[in-house]
Amino acid sequence: VAGCSSAVFSRDGRYIAVLEPAAGGARVYEAASGEWRVALTIDRPTVSALAFSPRNTFLVSWEKLVEGSDGNLLVWRLADGQVACRLKQKNFARDKWPSTPWTDDEALCAQLATGEVQFFDGGAGPGASPPVARLKLPGISKFKLAPGEGEAKRLATFVPEQKGGPAQVRVYEYPRLEAGAYVRSKSFYKAQQVDLHWAPSGSGLLVATHTDEDRTGRSYYGETNLFYIPATQGGKGEGNVPRTKEGPIHDVAWSPVEDVFIVVHGFMPAAVVLYSSDLKPLFSFGGEAARNTIKWAPHGHLVALGGFGNLGGGLDFWDTERKLKLATVDAHMTVGCEWTPDSNFLLTSTLFPRLRVDNGFRLWAADGTVVHKRTAVELEEATLAPAPRGAHPKPPPVQPGPTAAAAGPGRGGAGAG
Repeated sequence: VAGCSSAVFSRDGRYIAVLEPAAGGARVYEAASGEWRVALTIDRPTVSALAFSPRNTFLVSWEKLVEGSDGNLLVWRLADGQVACRLKQKNFARDKWPSTPWTDDEALCAQLATGEVQFFDGGAGPGASPPVARLKLPGISKFKLAPGEGEAKRLATFVPEQKGGPAQVRVYEYPRLEAGAYVRSKSFYKAQQVDLHWAPSGSGLLVATHTDEDRTGRSYYGETNLFYIPATQGGKGEGNVPRTKEGPIHDVAWSPVEDVFIVVHGFMPAAVVLYSSDLKPLFSFGGEAARNTIKWAPHGHLVALGGFGNLGGGLDFWDTERKLKLATVDAHMTVGCEWTPDSNFLLTSTLFPRLRVDNGFRLWAADGTVVHKRTAVELEEATLAPAPRGAHPKPPPVQPGPTAAAAGPGRGGAGAG
């Protein structure tokens, strides 16, 4: 596709939505068939963001709101290419996109409004009819639906600090949304912003808090903390995630297949630790190193730990089941990083305009071997088509490569070409 500026796959990899400014809008293609048949054409030149609903019933598009517009957030039906509903959303935030999320079974969709979360019939789309329910919560600035297709539809909400009072994160179970009906509630100070990370089972969530300023003066980037909140009334283990080293939280990520998670934390060189959902440290990934990024393989048996951005580009591959390091390589200038859906390879990319030189991508095997690479003058995006869970069998164990023991603590690793 020529002249595209961004692309996003549907969750199952069947479709790809592409922003094509030169063509005057966006198109959705059938990617899985390999024929690239156009499934939907959006003739709106200023569209700048796209997102699929979980089962591909809808595509949501956003464009800048202009005076006199009848809506800038449009919900399109893929079956007939028609607009199901139009909404107005003045501001766009990447960490809140899509702003009208669906539950995994598309039974419900939700939208943040002033002082409330509105719930709609997921089959009709947000705003197609009046809300079927409302969660009224003054000051709410963020919410996140839990994964899963069961009858219990959970969501986490965040109300930031107000008038000297603490911030609050609460867990609700739809349809019990009346005042005081929350399942769990946790109050925080030093929480101007939060990231909400649901466990894959939906049984609990991690709350990463952040302030713009560290009043102790130990960090230029503000103060961070990490808490775990069970999502059921009888759930145990609520509390601060214990750190093995003083300093900020750089990244946190749940395993895609079980309720364990990894945290990169501490002043550089950082510590990288695997935890259980009851907050017990299970394993430390080698010595301290300059790392700030976690990428789990889809089957959950491998993880890549990178030191990107203002770090040197070191990249470690680990087998989390055997607690075995497989390789340490040099992936300097990496901007994008993701696994193939079969868990066999990791894609790293150097992208424009974040970096204006040496654009391109590399495909790594977990033993540290580069199996493919390509350069480009200006590469704006590199992404991989996902696949439904179970589409690919779990790969056999990988044998450690020659670079597995090449790097000492805090070092970037051996070059791999």
